[in-house]
Amino acid sequence: MLTSKTTPDSPTTLTVDEVAERLRLHRRTVLKLAARGEIPAVRLGKLYRFAPQKIAALFGSDAPDQS
Repeated sequence: MLTSKTTPDSPTTLTVDEVAERLRLHRRTVLKLAARGEIPAVRLGKLYRFAPQKIAALFGSDAPDQS
């Protein structure tokens, strides 16, 4: 399960591939959702970055378990 708490080991941002892995989506799907504004993301040039807390809050307990 995704958590909204950060730990010293948790990243401050997630990449497209990390979000895709956590949500079990294809990376293209994550890119399309971010481009349409359906998931919160920050665009840095050609790259998207995602706040783990916002992804966890958006998907809550519906997100697949990462164990």
